[in-house]
Amino acid sequence: MEPEPLTERLTWEQICRRYPDQWVALVELDWNDETDELTVARVAGHGPNRRAPFD
Repeated sequence: MEPEPLTERLTWEQICRRYPDQWVALVELDWNDETDELTVARVAGHGPNRRAPFD
């Protein structure tokens, strides 16, 4: 099985909208140092359970 291609850089809000009720594996994360909030990341995998994004 081929791995999924990485998504474009998405905000946390965009990730939540695109993958509702799913677990996501994130890479290339950027954080706001002042608020400790995720600003953007790429989704490397997703699925209905904790293991699925890595399969």
